[in-house]
Amino acid sequence: MRGYASCRWGQVHYRAAGVAADAPRPAALLFHESPQSSAIFERALPLLGERLAAYAVDTPGYGYSDPPPGPQSVPEYAAAMLEAASSLGLDRFAAVGVHTGTGIALQMAVQAPERVSHLVISGTPGAMREWRASWLADPPGPVQLAEDGSHLRTQWLTATGRGGSADLELATLMTASVLRIHDRWGWALDGVARHDPEPDLRALRCPVLVIGVEFDTLIEEDREAAVTAPGARFALVEGLPGQLPWRAPRRFAREVSDFVAGP
Repeated sequence: MRGYASCRWGQVHYRAAGVAADAPRPAALLFHESPQSSAIFERALPLLGERLAAYAVDTPGYGYSDPPPGPQSVPEYAAAMLEAASSLGLDRFAAVGVHTGTGIALQMAVQAPERVSHLVISGTPGAMREWRASWLADPPGPVQLAEDGSHLRTQWLTATGRGGSADLELATLMTASVLRIHDRWGWALDGVARHDPEPDLRALRCPVLVIGVEFDTLIEEDREAAVTAPGARFALVEGLPGQLPWRAPRRFAREVSDFVAGP
């Protein structure tokens, strides 16, 4: 199912599975990497829905969610997503984040420890100190549209080159996701670049699972996060370059469901 929740910036689009009033289950909110959308969770959602009430949310300004008035900080995105959770009637839930979504999920757990029961993260981009410094020194602007359509090929080459992707459906999804928000593709990334996640990791009080993907650009940051967060567990998924919910939906769903609902 799909629907909309509300937050300070308007409507928040989500995809959901396992939501049934007559069969209450532990809830999980899932946050995607930017500049993608909740579509990256489409393959995993039905599997998550077998044991959880799973909601995959489009970060404001991405997918089909209304945009904020401009780039926002990670704490502001997190506060807005807590409002969306309240709009969905979720008093307590697991927060699950991938890459950019990790920063948002982390902050939600810090801002509302009484509401976030578990935290699952894969990719901790704010810990990439060199990347953060490079972004802040020269922030990328909007995707420049070209009359000859060359910007379409540029984005396609970026998508197919990332992790050596041979998954043309995934590359198409990634390319389309960027182009439909070409003027604001970097807004959430800018917030991540300006936010140091280490204090958030150290402040966590809920159970934490860090899922590291062997050839992901953020694998070393995930190893560092697992050491920094109190009592965190670390699970390694071998042989993949990233986009775990899409490339290995069963493994992703099993790791999340077992951690949140029990094996």
